[in-house]
Amino acid sequence: MTYGQNNYLLTNYHIISEKIKNIVIGKWDGSKTELDLNNRNIKYIYRKNDINIDVTIIPVNSNEINDIKFLDYDLNCVRGYSNYLNQLVLCAGYPNGKAYAVQSGMVKEIINKSEFYHSAETEGGSSGSPIILFHSLLIIGIHKAGDKEKELNIGTFIAEIFEDIKDIKTKEVNR
Repeated sequence: MTYGQNNYLLTNYHIISEKIKNIVIGKWDGSKTELDLNNRNIKYIYRKNDINIDVTIIPVNSNEINDIKFLDYDLNCVRGYSNYLNQLVLCAGYPNGKAYAVQSGMVKEIINKSEFYHSAETEGGSSGSPIILFHSLLIIGIHKAGDKEKELNIGTFIAEIFEDIKDIKTKEVNR
């Protein structure tokens, strides 16, 4: 996604942690782009205010990913998350490494200022997938995990991640 003049790849920390040195991005047309993660100003967020956020923010150069289409995001409801309750959402990704899939569901409950429950059907491998508000096709969050007890899935609000992107230039992870 693009924020200001910068491009970022967002996913879950449990997918791309400090141990990962290279990644391959599969694109919708079946082609792939390989990214070397060394010497990047990557931010890993796995806890914030006693909440398990589980996010990796990777700055990318436009020349590395010039043919990747970025999705837009919804920051209009920052701190007004109750507006999302009972809204139809889509979860798009590659579950279990299978073909690209989009599942629909609803925002069912706001857990806290960073997380929400959604009912879009997911499988293992869906972590890091965008959660897209159906009526606007804007990203509101990223899928994090399933909650077997509640029989729902957990997403992280994208606006909370942007709070951390704002200071990404001031914090570096030595790799």
